[in-house]
Amino acid sequence: MKGRLAGKLTIVAVLAGLIIHIGLGYRLGLVIAGIAIAAHLLVGVAARRLWRRHTST
Repeated sequence: MKGRLAGKLTIVAVLAGLIIHIGLGYRLGLVIAGIAIAAHLLVGVAARRLWRRHTST
């Protein structure tokens, strides 16, 4: 279930970046898409660490 949500959020982030990319220009759109993907990955890493702490005790 959580994997599906993460996958959907990734797709939304990429699509939002592409829409911005088309609407606002090449470089700005790529930067925003990259930031969204990087933020998604960081949230995933943090969630995994918290989940491991929660389940190990």
